[in-house]
Amino acid sequence: MASFDLTVKYAGEGGEGVISSGDFTMKAAAKLGYEVVTFKSFPAEIKGGYALSQVRMSDKKILSQGDGFDILVAFNGEAYEVNKPLLREGTVLIWDGPEGGDFEPEFEELEKRGVILYAVPMSQLAKKEVGAYITKNVVAMAATFELLGMPIEALKEEIVAKFSRKGQEVVDLNFKAIEV
Repeated sequence: MASFDLTVKYAGEGGEGVISSGDFTMKAAAKLGYEVVTFKSFPAEIKGGYALSQVRMSDKKILSQGDGFDILVAFNGEAYEVNKPLLREGTVLIWDGPEGGDFEPEFEELEKRGVILYAVPMSQLAKKEVGAYITKNVVAMAATFELLGMPIEALKEEIVAKFSRKGQEVVDLNFKAIEV
């Protein structure tokens, strides 16, 4: 049986749900039985500034956070620029595109390096389909879970655990973001 050891890095601006995306992913992965190690970096600003949340998941014991990432979920251009030098062959880049984000990756350069590219219109889907831009990170997480083959139900369970105290309307809004 093949071993599973993967690191997802969510990166973007503070206040975009970068840190909570990592937390949701970490909790869901742990409940699915994976060993998990996380690393977070918060900006000094209350809103704004570069933030990251990195989650390493494995079916084996994890001894460190690792030396890179396998999937980068770039919420904005700054996150892409900061991490672009770290994108290597086989790394997946998920970004807010093809419309709605503030950047487009250098397709030709990245494809030559063997980077796998996935445009997910996070902002557009959150604004137009869900009706709430604040759910952009939930759209991104759902795409990441699908790519990983992780059950969406695990994400939904974490949404309920986090938001049920805020009311069913908030839970339903986040479920809508998962399903778009």
